[in-house]
Amino acid sequence: RTLTGYSPDDCKDPDLRWRMVHPDDRERMRSEDEHTGRPGEIFTTEYRVLHRDGRTVWVRNEAVVIEDEVSGSRYWQGFMLDITERKKAEQRLRKSEERYRLVARATDETIWDSDILADEQTWNGAVETMFGYPPEQRTSTAWWEERIHPEDRDRVLSSVDTVFEGGGEMWSEEYRFRRADGAYSTVVDRAYVVRDAEGTPIRMIGSMSDVTGRKRYERKLREAREAAEEASRAKGEFLANMSHEIRTPMNGIVGMTDLLLATPLDEEQREFAETVRLSGENLMTIINDILDFSKIEAGAMRLEAIDLDLRSTVEDVTVLLAGRAQDKGLELASLVEHDVPGALSGDPGRLRQILTNLLGNAIKFTEEGEVIVRVEVLREDGETATVRFEVSDTGIGIPPEQQRRLFTAFTQADASTTRHYGGTGLGLAISNQLVNLMGGEMSVQSEPGSGSTFSFTVPFEKQPAHAPRAVPADLAGRRALVVDDNGANRKILEKQLSSWGVSTASVEGGQQALEELRSAGQPYDLAVLDMQMPGMDGLGLARRIKADPDLSPTHLVLLTSMGNRGDGEEASRSGIEAYLTKPVRQSDLYDALVTVMGGATSEQVPLDSLGRHKTGGRARVLVAEDNPVNQRVALAMLESLGYRVDVVGDGREALGALANTAYEAVLMDVQMPGMDGYRATREIRLREERVGRRNMMMGFRRRRTPVIAMTANAMQGDREKALEAGMDGYISKPVGREELGAVLGRWVSDTPAFRLPAPEGATAYAGPALDPTVLMGLRALQGEDDTDIVAELATIFLEDARSGLSALQEAVQKGAAPAVERVAHTLKGGSGSMGARVMSDICARLEAVGASGDLSMGPGLLGRLEEEFGRVERALGRREFLAP
Repeated sequence: RTLTGYSPDDCKDPDLRWRMVHPDDRERMRSEDEHTGRPGEIFTTEYRVLHRDGRTVWVRNEAVVIEDEVSGSRYWQGFMLDITERKKAEQRLRKSEERYRLVARATDETIWDSDILADEQTWNGAVETMFGYPPEQRTSTAWWEERIHPEDRDRVLSSVDTVFEGGGEMWSEEYRFRRADGAYSTVVDRAYVVRDAEGTPIRMIGSMSDVTGRKRYERKLREAREAAEEASRAKGEFLANMSHEIRTPMNGIVGMTDLLLATPLDEEQREFAETVRLSGENLMTIINDILDFSKIEAGAMRLEAIDLDLRSTVEDVTVLLAGRAQDKGLELASLVEHDVPGALSGDPGRLRQILTNLLGNAIKFTEEGEVIVRVEVLREDGETATVRFEVSDTGIGIPPEQQRRLFTAFTQADASTTRHYGGTGLGLAISNQLVNLMGGEMSVQSEPGSGSTFSFTVPFEKQPAHAPRAVPADLAGRRALVVDDNGANRKILEKQLSSWGVSTASVEGGQQALEELRSAGQPYDLAVLDMQMPGMDGLGLARRIKADPDLSPTHLVLLTSMGNRGDGEEASRSGIEAYLTKPVRQSDLYDALVTVMGGATSEQVPLDSLGRHKTGGRARVLVAEDNPVNQRVALAMLESLGYRVDVVGDGREALGALANTAYEAVLMDVQMPGMDGYRATREIRLREERVGRRNMMMGFRRRRTPVIAMTANAMQGDREKALEAGMDGYISKPVGREELGAVLGRWVSDTPAFRLPAPEGATAYAGPALDPTVLMGLRALQGEDDTDIVAELATIFLEDARSGLSALQEAVQKGAAPAVERVAHTLKGGSGSMGARVMSDICARLEAVGASGDLSMGPGLLGRLEEEFGRVERALGRREFLAP
């Protein structure tokens, strides 16, 4: 009943049996009945039955023929099984295998099927096309194994065993497979492993791809890449050699021109010499651009990740380019928003390069108006800050169709631009790629005749938490009036003052300022005046304010774009208490305002009557240089800076000179015949180590002679190679007089050698933060047309000192005595050269403590050093606004 839907009584009907059999199976079943076997023979068949409810049911009928012994009649006795599900499964399997056969015929891949239990493999037709074997043959596992390359066989078979034993379903290998003609093809073989209920592998179905052509292509590509890398290395060596060959004569041209300009010249001679110097500087700019572009193109540009003060970096660039802006009568200013972190980590040198290029272009292409740098934070979290830099100008602008080509190498907005303004067209391309290397983006917005705005974003990592900077007074709650005819300058000053808690208002002229001051319900504490204003200039306004008894208590600060020698004296007579030259560093403005409001005073030093002083004092310097022209240039420059100089021609001669004479510093060319600068420096350090151990036993500190590398290569890795050899500084040729003086000033000190210090507290530190005679000597070196040498050296010193103090803090905390000795030595030289004698003495004691290896006095001395640096920093902050 369950199988057919009919009851046993129904089955008594002799015709029912044939009505239940499916019509398509009746003829076969009747035939089987007619050929029924002998009695006792088992009869088995499968057919379809029509269920009473209309369904079709597959059954398996097994019966035996029984013969009645009495009557001799025959009948069947047996049973029926429902095999419908098995039949459906077989149907699905047939369809699946049919699809498999169709795919195997259609694909270009060699498809194989391996019956593991029967050890039999079958292949599709592609095995003949691909490898030359007949597809109809059945093969064994041994047949396949024999055709695997002997060098690959163990690896491939081991990988199969690993999949089998590990229970994996997928297997894949790349190996060499022997073709019918005996040659080998590289194949990628992939297979699916079929397992039985117990997990035993019983079958593998896979596909084999011939990748010989691809491997051949990959080999050629690899060979081409290696050839390209070799060509790139050769290119790098060529660039290094060319750099050396170009920079060596350029050093003579630029150096001798600097020296020539320092001598008495008539107007025509000075004009000729200035033209030579300008041409040399332009040529060096082109050379540097080409070298930088080549390094980027070759993937050899590496960025530093060191501590940097973002505000100082931006302000340094504006100060550097202030002279160009002033020559064209342009306003140049910077605004770093107050929430921009100061202590970040990045590459300050490359950041300066980008800003210098953008600012230089803005000044170059602007005939009147202003150039403004703005810096703001876009995103910030605990570890990083994404900063946006914007350089805007009021220049000629750039048409839209030409903006797309701006960041392409060797292109400018217009061919006429090159003829009129000069340039290689590499600067923006290099800057853009540097920004990309930093992980940022650069863009431009511009309209012809309305100026341009170049902006770029850079993500920086933050430095570890720094202690807040100590300040001598608080400006919060003060009221200030800004007087400037330039709207951008007013906005910048308002933002800076507001960030310090100063309540600020602004006007654009002298008359409006007087009216505002007189009508103010609450008097202004101070006024910040621009010098160059139409109608009534800053000095005239200052005199009017001081002449009015009601306004005279107002403190006055003057900002000027055109400071000249003697202007400070006139400003002082007009009632000005602080005098700064634009662009003004934010830190300088802050210190000036704090000093003015706090009543701090400092002795003025008249500079006009001073004669020429020497920077080097009694210091003796050794120059190791093989080129006669460069020897003469270095000798003349150093003597003009006040140094006593000895010159040798190679590293071996330098070692001999150092064995007989104590030099304050060595200027070492790195490429010399015989013994080059690197080998010579390593030998110097070995000798110092031997002598140092003996000196320590006698109670004296170790002496380390600063060695400054001079190179004409300026390629990637030169600086690292120099430092690795034991050199302390690095300077690229051609070397200018001011640059050479600044570099030596960081290392050369008049502090003599001394015994280890007495215990903490035995020596009292007193005296001014800065020695006026040192500053007078530095300032007297500059000519009337020169930039402020004290400002330049102070900027370098302050940046290095901040970094050095951080390094000392870390070294003392970690107990790293050699690092304390090294960093303190560096700080000692720099502070002594800036006239910070008390600070230099403290550094000398720290250096000796580091050399002794006993840092027990380190924390106390470090605290004194930080306190003294605060005094020096504030004193240097007042240097510009004190009347010269």
